[in-house]
Amino acid sequence: MNNNKDKQEERFAKVAEVMDAAQNPVNAEHADGRMQAVDAVMAQAQQTEQESEIADMNEQAASMPPKIGKEQLQEAMCLFRQYKDGKKFHDLRITENNDWYNNRIAPAPAQKGVERTYRSRWMFNALNNKHADYMDNYPEPSVFAREADDEYAATMLTSIIPCVFENNHFKRTYSKNCWNKINFGTAVYGVVWDGTKLNGLGDISIRKVNILNVFWEPGIENIQDSANLFVTSKVDIDQLKQQYPDVDPAPAIIDMEEQRTEDTTDNSKKTTVYEWYYKRLQNGKPVLHYCKFVGDTVLYATENETQIQSDGNGNIVEQSKAVTGLYDHGKYPFVFDVLFPMEDSPCGAGWIDQLKDAQEQIDVLNNAILVNAKQSATRRWAVSNDAKFNTQEFADWTNPIVHVTGGQLSEASAREITSTPLSGTVITTIDRKIDELKETGSNRDFSNGATSSGVTSGAAIAALQEAGNKTSRDMISGSYDAVEEITALVIELIRQFYNAERCFRIVGKDGKPEFVRFSNAQIAPQPQKDSLTGSPMGDRLPIFDIKIKAHKQNPFSRAAQNQDMINFYSMGFFLPQNADQSIACLEMLEMEGKDRLIEKLKQNKTLYDMVQQMQPLLYELASELDRLTGNGYLQRIAQLGLLGEAGNQLYMGSGQEVSGGAVNQLGEMHEDSGYSTVDKAKKSSSKSTEVK
Repeated sequence: MNNNKDKQEERFAKVAEVMDAAQNPVNAEHADGRMQAVDAVMAQAQQTEQESEIADMNEQAASMPPKIGKEQLQEAMCLFRQYKDGKKFHDLRITENNDWYNNRIAPAPAQKGVERTYRSRWMFNALNNKHADYMDNYPEPSVFAREADDEYAATMLTSIIPCVFENNHFKRTYSKNCWNKINFGTAVYGVVWDGTKLNGLGDISIRKVNILNVFWEPGIENIQDSANLFVTSKVDIDQLKQQYPDVDPAPAIIDMEEQRTEDTTDNSKKTTVYEWYYKRLQNGKPVLHYCKFVGDTVLYATENETQIQSDGNGNIVEQSKAVTGLYDHGKYPFVFDVLFPMEDSPCGAGWIDQLKDAQEQIDVLNNAILVNAKQSATRRWAVSNDAKFNTQEFADWTNPIVHVTGGQLSEASAREITSTPLSGTVITTIDRKIDELKETGSNRDFSNGATSSGVTSGAAIAALQEAGNKTSRDMISGSYDAVEEITALVIELIRQFYNAERCFRIVGKDGKPEFVRFSNAQIAPQPQKDSLTGSPMGDRLPIFDIKIKAHKQNPFSRAAQNQDMINFYSMGFFLPQNADQSIACLEMLEMEGKDRLIEKLKQNKTLYDMVQQMQPLLYELASELDRLTGNGYLQRIAQLGLLGEAGNQLYMGSGQEVSGGAVNQLGEMHEDSGYSTVDKAKKSSSKSTEVK
């Protein structure tokens, strides 16, 4: 600190010397140069003073004890235990449903001497169809600017965010979380900044989070309303020591519900690592802080990061994490996707909760029917003790001879035991239970592509399938809301961390790959000044709207859209003279790529109008050139079909003929038989749209 003061005094002395020299009359002719030197020295002195202040603040912050220590961790663990107790019933329901589900899709190996219970797969078929609906309507985000100045940035984000998703294998993450949402009612996404990606440059990470490892304040519905948030993970002790050499944790795994799997895990060399997220109000703004710890040892805490980074010129490049927090957006980096919401909880119920009872009852009745069928198929006998025949030979159906050892063999010696067939009520009941499961799970036959008697029309089948998909559309819309939140968090992380330009390969307008470079300069806070006084008016933060649409994967949808394009062509939609009517019709339709089609029609209409306006002028110029030179330019132009309908009529009126065919609406030559339905439609359309 004393060295900084000495340098500051030295700068001020030099400034005084330069100013004295500038005021000397002898040096008046060099006054301008001296004053520039004064300004330079003053600016340098100001930079030195700012650097000195930053160094003093960093030195003072380093001398203070860390804000997060053992005492704060003990308080955090008390909160963690409260949160853990608050969600124990939720975790128990999740683990029971997970075990129930796994026992049906992957039953345990049969034990010797123990007959396996039959389990049908009616519910699995319903769950599988739900997942297929999600993947058929895979979400695709689009970003829109709220101000015209941000239009370019919005266009770039629309192209770049799919690249971020692809780098994180988001489709695979989305598929796994869709299973969690369907089965258990809640899927959790984590959207964080990973500083280890790209060789230390860092990038966005989107991952699936196990809801059993997330703990929040009991009684809240929105996860952002929780005062604290804990995320736990089991980490190998050796790997933890490699990351943090000064840490020597003991094996310690907390007692909590876990999803049981086929793998046998060894936790003797693992320990629980806690990630503690919490919010604090600073200057009226919520700031997100983060602490990672194991046992009573802090591995990292934002409130302990008090150092300010400068550029060496007295300018602060980055404030300390103790001031800014973990992320500038101030939100927990987690998104909950809920199926059936529950009151006073950020989680929901899943399809297993709704269909499990019906499936179990179906299995009970199925097993009763199978047992009765086995009893009816197996012949059993009641044999008297007085029987004088060999019972072993009697029980062996492959033995043609049964020996009788004396006495007379009568019907009383052995009598067949018959099994009474089950009542038809059992069959009726199981059918009703299957129908109940289908109705409850919205998995009717039409949803699977099957049809009932009397329905043969393709349009009728498609209408029934579409009506049966309303439940799926409702579920998918909830997932779209979650993807919208994920996209918003991705944009905020790009705004905060993409300081250097990055290269992305995107899909261009013509479908070909393009390479673009993008940084956060386009979306970072932008200083504003008053247009009259020039005084600062704060920063303008570019804000964007996010819309999610389905990235169509359904072959039926693609085939239907392709057929629509063929129908449009047959009706003359793409003829430039019909552009106004076609655009008016398209604007009322809901279809993929509508905006591009309308833009193309407008371009063709503009070109067509320009050609129509130029054709009479071309006729006059060619006529005048023929009059002067006599080279027959007009006839050659007419043969090429460049005069159009109006010019061709003028040419015909002049007494000359055009050989080689007729001239169409664009002034092109073509063979016209007069019998083509399309040609007749074009002629009729041309007459109806002709300007009179």
